[in-house]
Amino acid sequence: MKLLRFFDYAFTRTATFFFKRDGVEADRAIWFVTGIQTFLVLDAACTFLYFVFPGFLKEHSTLGAIAWGMILSGAYMLNRRRYRGQYFRFKEQWQESHRQRVGRGVAMIVIGIIVFYYPLFLLTLFGKASLS
Repeated sequence: MKLLRFFDYAFTRTATFFFKRDGVEADRAIWFVTGIQTFLVLDAACTFLYFVFPGFLKEHSTLGAIAWGMILSGAYMLNRRRYRGQYFRFKEQWQESHRQRVGRGVAMIVIGIIVFYYPLFLLTLFGKASLS
């Protein structure tokens, strides 16, 4: 349940940032939350496959791309159903002081960077050269 609240907060902050362009529909915020969710799944799957089945990702990259596209589409449809037009409802849940807002905003940026760039961190730390 805590993870779902994180996604609700991420949606609220992103929708607030893009409110002038997107309005109540907040489509960019929905895509941002979808991106975080699918990259979390992708990061976990890539880590598992990288260490348990070495070479699997290279051999079956087309299958992985199709699976990731299906996960992305499914997550977007679920998030669109949950968040579309619900900006003000979620905005009311997050009443926070300026200090909390800055701290949580920095935490969201750090989490976003880690989630989106995790595969590069993984290859840098455990690349083929360091495992052989």
